[in-house]
Amino acid sequence: MDSNKFENKNAIEVKNLTKIYHGNVGAVDDVSFSVQEGEIFGLLEQIIIDGAEKQEM
Repeated sequence: MDSNKFENKNAIEVKNLTKIYHGNVGAVDDVSFSVQEGEIFGLLEQIIIDGAEKQEM
């Protein structure tokens, strides 16, 4: 029997993600995560528009 048959599988896998905008502004630094099949996953971000903080999903 295949031993991998019952292991959870990643639907999404991110390793060592880094995002740097113009002007050397770092938004994300070395982020890693995985989402397994059947999991519900969401990302929240905080943005500032005209001095007011807002959150988006």
